[in-house]
Amino acid sequence: MDFNLIVFLLLVLPLCFTWVYIKFHGSLFNLGVFFNAYSILYFFVGLNLYKYNILGGYVTSDLVKVAWLSLVGIVSFNVFYSAFSLVFKSKTENHDSYKNIPSFNSILLLFSLGVLAQLFIIAKVGPFNFFFIDRLDRFPIMKQYQHIVFIAKVSNIALIFALARYFYVQEWRDKALARVILAYNLFFAIMLISRSELAFTFIALFYFLEKTGKVRTKTIIIIGICMALLMFSYKGILYIYILGDQDYGTFNPGEFINWIRNTLLLFDSKITPESLPNNSYLLALEGVLNPSPSGVPLSEWFIQYFYPNKVVSGLTYGFSGVVEGYLYLKEFGVMIHFLIIAFIFSIIERKQSILSTALTICALFIMFRLFRSEIYNFTRTFIWYYFYQIIVFYFADKVLKKV
Repeated sequence: MDFNLIVFLLLVLPLCFTWVYIKFHGSLFNLGVFFNAYSILYFFVGLNLYKYNILGGYVTSDLVKVAWLSLVGIVSFNVFYSAFSLVFKSKTENHDSYKNIPSFNSILLLFSLGVLAQLFIIAKVGPFNFFFIDRLDRFPIMKQYQHIVFIAKVSNIALIFALARYFYVQEWRDKALARVILAYNLFFAIMLISRSELAFTFIALFYFLEKTGKVRTKTIIIIGICMALLMFSYKGILYIYILGDQDYGTFNPGEFINWIRNTLLLFDSKITPESLPNNSYLLALEGVLNPSPSGVPLSEWFIQYFYPNKVVSGLTYGFSGVVEGYLYLKEFGVMIHFLIIAFIFSIIERKQSILSTALTICALFIMFRLFRSEIYNFTRTFIWYYFYQIIVFYFADKVLKKV
């Protein structure tokens, strides 16, 4: 199939499915819409950037193959997600979805825990090493405190529940706490030059703004496009103003094309499943129960195999969601890979509740990992950084309310 035709379909099909999901779910902030939005960035935009910025407008047979597999992934996800959504969708709307929001005191306690963990890390590594060094130099330093970082991230979970109370309970102290957490997250998003922290804050805030009708869908779409464009230059601009680094560049499309480079390298090297350190899907299953499974994630194996001289503790160059399934079962493997994702998303959205809302927001946030890395990266992060913590916090709050 012609490359230009495939890339055209990689834009048109996600837009069509997005329209269907907005009509079906009644909102922009659902997993199907976000998946297709990310697919436009990584597949449509990424492939065009790679064609013109890296290959100078030339199209190789392997690039056509990457585009074709991306199309297989898009079609597979949307077909199965649509089917699963019809099966699992609640038949009645639950108007009491937000009556079980955790209490103000529980959220404040959770946020305080995250702040204390963050302050502990800053004290241990020093303010300069925490704020004013390149992220590549920060990786090995922070790796030593990864368990404390795990605790520090609960501020994101606190933000979700604080915003729920802000919009649905609306007591003055709820509003004050939500604003404090928002300011806290934005401060670290800027000072750490973290696109992920910025994205999480944006997704959590605008999720509730849309649900409560405070902002129109069209406005959110415009702001979302601006946010996507900001992702290209966010790090480059802040590297100049915070770190004084002029070499990074104000426009860096690497986030959306590195997965293509990874895929092409794997094609060229003729890697087979037997060449891999372990089965990545079994490792993902193991990672659900064990935060540190014995196997080697594909993203870690990739940098060790192709860039051994650049290996730094905590650093990877990602992988490729498209090529992972292909390595095992060719196009059928790609189809199964995206079927699994569609099933997981449908289960998360099955029931309207504050728990489902929190898990959906977290899945919306880390969904980009499905495109630029392996499925283990997504499942392990989702399960250990969000799912278990949210479940434990939610039921601990219930216990505390009865004490």
